[in-house]
Amino acid sequence: GQLLAKAVETYRSQAGRLFIREGMADIGAREIRDAVREHIRLRGRKPVVLVDYLQILKPEDPRATDKQNTDRAVVELKRISRDFDLPVFALSSFNRESYRGPVTMEAFKESGAVEYSADVLLGIQMSGAGEKGFDLDAAKRQERRAVELVLLKNRNGAPSAKILMEYRAKYHLFQER
Repeated sequence: GQLLAKAVETYRSQAGRLFIREGMADIGAREIRDAVREHIRLRGRKPVVLVDYLQILKPEDPRATDKQNTDRAVVELKRISRDFDLPVFALSSFNRESYRGPVTMEAFKESGAVEYSADVLLGIQMSGAGEKGFDLDAAKRQERRAVELVLLKNRNGAPSAKILMEYRAKYHLFQER
């Protein structure tokens, strides 16, 4: 009861500044650009844009390959960031073969433009991924999972870093260890 009441109160205090545009392959980079422009016009301030997630953005060209459409979306998101001088965060899925090993730039699905366009590239991996004897299935069964936030690219800063985190699956909560 008390935990839920605190969560509701925290949400209430922030909800007025949170705007969600939900879609399923019907929102693309063009719609995001239009929404950012409209937000700035109506509110007089720049938003932080979070795309969840890159691979379900509406394709620019339905006849193009997934890789071509993802590349176009990444380039356009970079342009939105540059043109409006605001941060754009895009969540991306990994390719299937990358779940059991350590996270790398190549793990990002359709990663060509992601690698080259992103100013900062972060990946989350289970602690111990890629080490001898690592068991992904056993790690995923834990309520409290040891994970690492890995800095793979930082155009203007430290070249690499790891932040040790704990993921509490029951609450979808990440905490620094």
